[in-house]
Amino acid sequence: MQVKVDNKVIFEITQTDVDLLAYDLLDVQAEIERRLKYIIEHKVGECYKRFKEEWDKKLEKDSSVNFIPSKRDEYVAFVKARSDYKNRSQREK
Repeated sequence: MQVKVDNKVIFEITQTDVDLLAYDLLDVQAEIERRLKYIIEHKVGECYKRFKEEWDKKLEKDSSVNFIPSKRDEYVAFVKARSDYKNRSQREK
C-alpha cells in the first residue's frame, strides 16, 4: 500500500504492516485515510491559529488597514498579498 501526494509516493506500507494493522482494524485503508486526514487537518488548523494570532496583531497596528477579512481563505490571501508577508523559508533566509 502506498501513500501518495500529487502522484509522488511519500510513504509505503508493506504487506506485513497491512497484515498487522488488519489484526486490530476492521478496514485498514479507511482507518489509514481517516488518520492521515486528521493529522493534516490538525496541522493546518494549528498553523492557521498561529498565523492569525501573529497577523491580527500586525494588522491592528497598521493604520493603512481599514478592513480585515473574517473568512479564512480571504484572510490568508489578504495577508499573503502584503509586501511584508514572508513564509517560513523566506523568514529563515
